[in-house]
Amino acid sequence: MNKNIIAIYVLISIIMLIIGCLGNTVAPIFNASTNNTASMFNETTKIAQISLEKILKLKETIEAFIRIQYKQNVTLKFNNAKDNGQFILINFSDEVGRPVLVPVSRDVQYMYGSAEKIDEFAAKIKLIEAQQNKQSNITNSISLVNLTKLDIPIVELYIFSYCPAGVQALNSFTFVGPLFNKKADIKVRFFSDMHGNYERQQNKIQACIQQINLIKYWTYATKYIEIIYPLCKNNINCDKNESIKLMDQISINSTEVMSCVDQNGEALYLADVSAANTLSAIYSPSLRINNKFFGADFARDPEGIKTLICSAFNIPPVVCNNSLSTNITNSYGSCGK
Repeated sequence: MNKNIIAIYVLISIIMLIIGCLGNTVAPIFNASTNNTASMFNETTKIAQISLEKILKLKETIEAFIRIQYKQNVTLKFNNAKDNGQFILINFSDEVGRPVLVPVSRDVQYMYGSAEKIDEFAAKIKLIEAQQNKQSNITNSISLVNLTKLDIPIVELYIFSYCPAGVQALNSFTFVGPLFNKKADIKVRFFSDMHGNYERQQNKIQACIQQINLIKYWTYATKYIEIIYPLCKNNINCDKNESIKLMDQISINSTEVMSCVDQNGEALYLADVSAANTLSAIYSPSLRINNKFFGADFARDPEGIKTLICSAFNIPPVVCNNSLSTNITNSYGSCGK
């Protein structure tokens, strides 16, 4: 059996372990050995019929659990549900196709082997996430006490281009960046290639695009997250070819950008590394606004980032009255150097 399937199955099998802020200790709901688990998977051959409402509820609950417990922002896709006689095995997959297998009771009221209803568990997960969001807002408020205000705030997001948590923060910035065009000096800095040469290459590409066409950079970043990031991990040729293809599609001069990469890309990258070292930045994502370095401790949804930036103006612009999403990206994970 594929070890990734086993790992994710074990994750789901301990899903009823409610983390400390609830003050409860709940035993794991299922402790199957690898052989027994593989046997049960082989027996699940009959397709089960489950209402879409129940599937969506379970999907949202597991996504929230993974965000809280494993600091990863995932979007699950429902594939099928199979009945092996004792329980129903619901088969989801994440954005890159890895299976997330969830055993539930035949009436879809309970996680298999648990005495707690799925609805009750979902309510606890919702409460935990609300508490974490509240704490993040409190942290931001405390940090803003010493934030210098400027007419044109300086905003720097520090990430690695292929770091999952960094990409999630960049996703939020694709909503915020265009909002403050010519109102704030917003820059994305790429300061590590810990994932390999393909990451160093993408770091240079995005640094050059920002230098050549900052307005269209945010369009590139949006499409990079959608297309290149999930497709080209561990593949430097894919990263280069798809980046050029994307730039051509959105009318960024790819010849000029790749010339910049060849001639100035290394200098731009090392300048970002030097800026990060000056701040002692080690985590992707990290955030600096004016004189304040937040590190990785900041609200990462678009609305939270917008609020931080608006607090850095001497006179906040009208766009600060715009409401942005609070749900798109609220990950608390990070990559470290």
